[in-house]
Amino acid sequence: MVNIEDEIVRRYLKKIVGEDGVIVIEAMPEEATDIDLAEKSGYSLNMIRKILFILHEKNIAHYRKKREKESGWLTYYWKVDLKNVETNLKSELRHLYKNLKERLDFEKENVFYVCSSDIPCGRYTFDYASDNYFICPVCGAEMESEDNTEIVEKLEKRVGELEKVIKTL
Repeated sequence: MVNIEDEIVRRYLKKIVGEDGVIVIEAMPEEATDIDLAEKSGYSLNMIRKILFILHEKNIAHYRKKREKESGWLTYYWKVDLKNVETNLKSELRHLYKNLKERLDFEKENVFYVCSSDIPCGRYTFDYASDNYFICPVCGAEMESEDNTEIVEKLEKRVGELEKVIKTL
């Protein structure tokens, strides 16, 4: 069972709906309408709806709708279910791992050049730099080779950490 008090779960929820969203989730009873939540929390109805729709997109909030007999209007009853937080976190970790691995491969496979001015204008691959005769396309200064060993080491460390985490999932 996923617990909202878990630091990782809290940080994830805060990332997607902000601190106000976490407060709304904590204050949410078993099932409530957006109007009930706005009144209970003191937040605007628009803010509550935004939070609920974001949670719904992430498959964390669900609703059922009921047509009011007198007015004919639809009323949405919302419920938060944190069980998909774990699945979402795993998916995001795998996505992050894939992106970092691609970046690591790119860093290893390329030689980079940077503008030699006091305020470097950019970082370019060897191919791009040679096409521009090793002259910065922004300011016209000469480009010089960059040692990306530190970047590669940091990426390798992070990729290794993520591999370990993903294996435990």
